Amino acid sequence: MDIKTYDRPREKLLKRGVSSLSDSELLQLVIGSGTARFPVTRIARKVLSLIKKKGSGISYEELHGIQGLGLARISLILALFEIAGRYPVKQLSPKVDSPEQLLLLFSTHRTLTDLVCIYVTLDGGLRVIAKRKVLIADQNQHYALLRSVCVDAMSDRAAGVAISFVSSDRLLEPTHFELQFTKDLTTIAQLLILTIHCLFTMNANETYSLKKELRL
Repeated sequence: MDIKTYDRPREKLLKRGVSSLSDSELLQLVIGSGTARFPVTRIARKVLSLIKKKGSGISYEELHGIQGLGLARISLILALFEIAGRYPVKQLSPKVDSPEQLLLLFSTHRTLTDLVCIYVTLDGGLRVIAKRKVLIADQNQHYALLRSVCVDAMSDRAAGVAISFVSSDRLLEPTHFELQFTKDLTTIAQLLILTIHCLFTMNANETYSLKKELRL
């Protein structure tokens, strides 16, 4: 089966759950289809941009100004906002959609003397699903760590992960273990359609991005 099939929002939802979809993918499902001139991905981006500005107060007139978006889909979007407002959903985890917020996920672990890997699974809305810690006691546990991260991400039906190798007195320069783990995870993440939002090495005071070094 062609792996690219699972890039489609509908198949991704069926395989991994609705929370794995990004905001744009959710809107693509609502909009349904576009045209050669106005593809659904483009329409969804424009609708999302408007929603980010207006929120649930978005109006028919504003949506009507988006080329490629017809009356039926405009009505559906407005109806979805209205029904959601009448039946509020449970309290969800806050989004971590900035570099500063990603760093906060790991900063409380800076005082640890042992080298640990902290990994956080995130849904398609960039909300935290789970946070886990693994002690790096042996440089030969590379594959075991890789397996744990991937299995947990799939079990959580995560859309992405954020990872940091932390120790209070470590050097910021990544070890061979960390570089190999990062390269292998990048390859596997492409197959799993899993976004790597950040990969850090951290000590008590400083942070270094492995993604910059490996040009991820």
